[in-house]
Amino acid sequence: MKFEFYFLMSPFSSRSRLIELKSTIMKTLLLGKISAALLVLCLNSNARAAQGGLPTARAQSIRPLMFEPNQGQVDPSVAFISHGKGYTMLLSPAEVIVALHDGPPITSLKTQFRNRIQGLVAEKSANPAREALIRMSFVGANPDLRLTPLEPLPAHINYLTGNDPSLWHQNIPAFARLQSRDVYPGIDLVYYGTEGQLEFDFVIQPGADPARIQFTVEGADDLRIDAHGDLVIRAGNSEMHHHKPVIYQQEGGTRRNISGGYVLKGKSLVAFELGAYDHSKNLTIDPTLWYSTYFGSSTNIGLIGRFGGGTDVANGIAVTPNGTTYVVGTTDGTGFLVGGGTNTIRLIEFRSTVGKDVFVAKYSATTSTNDPPILLNLTFLGGSGDDDGEGIALDPQGNVYVTGVTTSTNFPVTAHAPQQFLADSANPAGGAGDAFVAKLTIPDSGSPTIVYSTYLGGVGKDAAFAIAVDANQNAYVAGSTISSNFPTTFGAFQRHCSSCPNAVSDAFVAKLSPTGSQLVYSTLLGGSSEDIAFGVAVPTNGGPAMVTGAAFSTNFPVTSAAFQKTRRGVADAFVTEVGAFGTNLVWSTFLGGSGGDVGESIVFPGFLFEFAVVTGWTDSRDFPVKNAFQPTSAVGTHAFVTAISKGGGGLGFSTYLGGSGTEFGFGITKDPANNLYVTGFTTSTNFPTLNAIQNHLAGSADVFVTEFSLTGTNLFSTYFGGSDSDTGEGIAVDGTGRAYIAGYTSSADFPVRNAVQGVYTGGNSDGFVAKLGGLAHAATLANLLVQVESLDLNNGLINSLRSVLEQAQISINSGRAATASSQLGAFVAHLQDLADSGQLDAEIAQSLIAQAEAIAGTP
Repeated sequence: MKFEFYFLMSPFSSRSRLIELKSTIMKTLLLGKISAALLVLCLNSNARAAQGGLPTARAQSIRPLMFEPNQGQVDPSVAFISHGKGYTMLLSPAEVIVALHDGPPITSLKTQFRNRIQGLVAEKSANPAREALIRMSFVGANPDLRLTPLEPLPAHINYLTGNDPSLWHQNIPAFARLQSRDVYPGIDLVYYGTEGQLEFDFVIQPGADPARIQFTVEGADDLRIDAHGDLVIRAGNSEMHHHKPVIYQQEGGTRRNISGGYVLKGKSLVAFELGAYDHSKNLTIDPTLWYSTYFGSSTNIGLIGRFGGGTDVANGIAVTPNGTTYVVGTTDGTGFLVGGGTNTIRLIEFRSTVGKDVFVAKYSATTSTNDPPILLNLTFLGGSGDDDGEGIALDPQGNVYVTGVTTSTNFPVTAHAPQQFLADSANPAGGAGDAFVAKLTIPDSGSPTIVYSTYLGGVGKDAAFAIAVDANQNAYVAGSTISSNFPTTFGAFQRHCSSCPNAVSDAFVAKLSPTGSQLVYSTLLGGSSEDIAFGVAVPTNGGPAMVTGAAFSTNFPVTSAAFQKTRRGVADAFVTEVGAFGTNLVWSTFLGGSGGDVGESIVFPGFLFEFAVVTGWTDSRDFPVKNAFQPTSAVGTHAFVTAISKGGGGLGFSTYLGGSGTEFGFGITKDPANNLYVTGFTTSTNFPTLNAIQNHLAGSADVFVTEFSLTGTNLFSTYFGGSDSDTGEGIAVDGTGRAYIAGYTSSADFPVRNAVQGVYTGGNSDGFVAKLGGLAHAATLANLLVQVESLDLNNGLINSLRSVLEQAQISINSGRAATASSQLGAFVAHLQDLADSGQLDAEIAQSLIAQAEAIAGTP
């Protein structure tokens, strides 16, 4: 099915110079185009290079059109359920109920907090969300009809909603098709999905009478047949189109079209009229449903397109070494309440809540970029209020950690959780909410297990935006609080929020034990003004947590050896390492210029490399740079990438990243070779590219993906997008160094080929996850050459190393993978000899060796 959502965003007056600098940009960028459903794209970069054009891809909706049997999750009169972009479809043998969302799209908590940074208020619509309900019933149908599921899918669906596990609905299978046999004598009905749209075929056997097929439409404000022959059903601000049916017979392996279409028989009765056809052969009537919804409401929400709204909002991504992918986000598409008045169709309570829920989607690893990822498990987590999933992380044992915020008094928490009740449970409708942290095991099929789940918060609004996990399964959470009684631990560095009485937030960092039964530590970070933590990172083998975010406070805590001890602009980014027990700061520094600067994401390559690397965005013309790939910037807002030495006393490298337009850096990660990958969006026609899969701006804003070495050398950079606005939000890397990018697209021509969902299916935008394949490694080999040529070695040694890499490149281009691996092995041995003899720095040698080994091990 196809949905289109339309809404307005009205920025309010600014309250600081940062607001003034941002509001003009934001009003013109990505206006009102927000996520609805998630696509998963596997990009075969070798194919891109060969074709010199758009990448090949495989795509799948986060909730592809599939049918789940009713196992108690909805009213017993319903047999099957299907979810889509802005709708829920309830199917019974003789009727179909479609609930169309008619109200403002959802937004994540990140939206609201980032709007606060820019001085804009995310307000609720004056029009409450409603459900426009359409019921289509088959007149005179067989009273003994049954719906039979066909074509089982790998996906299993789980509703872990509420704090009573006996009321959960788990391990629900999914199917690609449904069939009703003999709806009318000799006439079968089959439901299925094609490219996100519902199709249903009436299959009329020889001698059967198609004139028997009639259905009533209830709940519509208007019912008509338009000039194209489509049946148009309007309810409130929503329209549902049944496209003019394709009517045909098969003759000798070819399809012969039969004339015909819909006909209205009164205000609510619909039938088909047919031209002449061969009554001795099967006849198929094939309508397609398409929806255009939410075009009439007005709302003031959102600011930047990435921050999302719609039915499903993807907020985070994590990937295992073998490429299994997990996505966390927020959905409002799993429930509704309707009823009241004389025109009530039916009162249905589709679950315990009508608010938002967290979702966690698990996709299969793909052994080839030509294989589509498969949705394996879709789990909903929530209660009777609003629940937002914001961050996700994985541990080496395969456990999944999610965090966010909840206003539900019955959020599913575990028995030994350190906080088992919503702190503001006396006033949950006030919308304050607590952070939550949950650890789950999610199998490929079957029911997930909640290892632990806990609230984390006080009487004010508390939100967690990021989570990281160390090798010992300790979880580290970072976010923001305005609670005067936020739970901190004894001896914590900062136990009280000095700004909270003024409804202004402090950042927080908390560490939970592997069992989730205790807070190892919890501390605040902040001063007398607004301070928010957006990113957190920890070494995989354990160690102190590092956080980044935005500090408006001039007295934000910094350490004596800090690179930058004072706030220079309206707001500066901050980078802080919290001591292992949360009682002290190992180091803490501002990072910024005279404008506004925000840290979005942070990564720590490892103990061998004494740097934490941060990305974010800045409008400071004097942002601190060093060894910069791009030492200056045009006027406006641009991404930055900065490596800060452990201790916070200096920079390894720091660079702007952008062109003459606007850039925001939102996500950063590293590969096994400790190369850095950054994503965000750009509006620049001259954004710097290298070995690009797309070397030009295709629309108003495109995703960018840029790779740097640990020394700040640009290794790879590309646009990625279509003719409208596209944004990269998060990025992750698997064990072979393949990068996965999550984001949103509103481009009808977003670069997808040979896809399961090969077209943009409508709505304000679709989410996507893109997997960069072979070109990333081909680029890395070329980048190794660049790095080798910059080594502090004599020309003879450099020429020797370069020769081996050039031979390996020839072997790869010729398809001789085994030969290339052998040549790269010789390259590794040569580097090791140089390091052992002291001719080459050991850290540099290890980085180059890791890159070469990653290339050699890539299929």
